[in-house]
Amino acid sequence: MYMLLASLWCGHARAATQHATAAPKRDAVREAGAWLLLAVVDVEANACVVLAYSYTTLTSVMLLDCFTIPCVMVLSRIALKARYERAHVAGAGLCAVGVLATVLSDVAPAAWGGPPRSADDDARGAPSPRRRLVGDLLALGGAALYAASNVAQELLVKERGPAQLLARLGAAGALVSSCQAAVFERAKLRRAASAMRRGPAAPLLAGGYVAALFCMYVGTSLFFQHGDAAAFNLSLLTSDAYALLFAALVDRRLPPPLYFVALAITATGVVVYHAVPSPTSAVAVLGRGRAPSLGGPDAAPGTRSPLLRLNS
Repeated sequence: MYMLLASLWCGHARAATQHATAAPKRDAVREAGAWLLLAVVDVEANACVVLAYSYTTLTSVMLLDCFTIPCVMVLSRIALKARYERAHVAGAGLCAVGVLATVLSDVAPAAWGGPPRSADDDARGAPSPRRRLVGDLLALGGAALYAASNVAQELLVKERGPAQLLARLGAAGALVSSCQAAVFERAKLRRAASAMRRGPAAPLLAGGYVAALFCMYVGTSLFFQHGDAAAFNLSLLTSDAYALLFAALVDRRLPPPLYFVALAITATGVVVYHAVPSPTSAVAVLGRGRAPSLGGPDAAPGTRSPLLRLNS
């Protein structure tokens, strides 16, 4: 996915900066290090969340993503000087309570609203409470890393534009993920290659995942031109409804009763947060004008997005 981002937007980013003044070598090395650091944070966020699916349920991972919201608010206050009102803080607090209720719904006994367990669950490989807890912690760690990545992406998009972010994060992310896979995941790569040869299901699923992630990164960069990281993550909470639908129709297993309490608390927090205006804007946060958009009327000649050129 990172290689796809880099290949599609590298030329666009190069054309946008070809007339820029060359930076000193020390500054160039520092900037390259910053992009690598962002790539490490982003790659590990994806890795933690994907690994969490092996330990806990889809519905738990989806709802625990809302832990990103308070993390984003703290980081935005530090890095972007965002000004939050009491309603923002109250909404984020309710989302944090929803996170706690979600974790409890995974580890609490059935009598307290936790997941019931039977011999059929063991036969089907349903995760135990201990494994669920490990998965919940991985999801929380991934959410915190996503928060750092989202705030950095918001800053970079509003300062340099979406094309710079997609091209450079794509290149750095491809380097980091390739090195990590070569060192730590060679056995998994061999198993994946074997699964690819057994039939079309595995390639189609992998391709669908890459395509969905690619679209999310492109959409995220466009959203950050006008919105803030906290509002972005709040909007992603609507995916919890799809997680419930998946659990009911595909997995044929409804979440425990306490999960629905957690979902109601989280939804209330979202409503409270949106009761007041967004705490950041492109001009107020950075003190400068918005960066040129992808292929928009303010883009430099010859720097239109490669995807837009295909449609011309």
